[in-house]
Amino acid sequence: TFWVDKESPSWLEWQQLQRTGQTEKADLIWKIAREPKALWLGRGTQPNFNVKVNRLIDGARAEGAVPIFTVLRAQSTSCNATYDGGGPAEDARTRAWYDDLARAIGDATVVIAFEPDSLGTIDCHAKSRRDDRYRLLRYGVDVLSKLPNAVIYIEAGASDWEPAWRMARKLRKVGISKVRGFML
Repeated sequence: TFWVDKESPSWLEWQQLQRTGQTEKADLIWKIAREPKALWLGRGTQPNFNVKVNRLIDGARAEGAVPIFTVLRAQSTSCNATYDGGGPAEDARTRAWYDDLARAIGDATVVIAFEPDSLGTIDCHAKSRRDDRYRLLRYGVDVLSKLPNAVIYIEAGASDWEPAWRMARKLRKVGISKVRGFML
């Protein structure tokens, strides 16, 4: 069972509507509030990163459920021929963040949607930084895939964005064909 965060905006809105007797609206919001949602972790998961991650994991464990995390730390914020994604210093911060996330998750059972859109936006980086970006994503996949109870989903875009053969080539550059359970 995937976990439903009882502190999510939709859940809190549903509770508020229930308390104020707005049952029609509450019934509509309930359709959203009751559904598990991916919990986003990234640059904005500050301050108290470990506290925030552990609150989600502990909440799910208490209910015998599994949290779904969307990890977006290596996001591209621009797209041009000179964009460096923050350069080597930002790459080092992102690697340290992946390490911190792995320590925070530990042996918890989780599902991780890893870096959505990151493969599709690699071409937004300066050509001199693209291989660095692949290595950075590979590092994150390597660190998180070593967690004993984590399932990692690597989002590789949509067929109307880039053709499947091209995304498969990018996945290979990240080393996905070597990850347990993957064959390309």
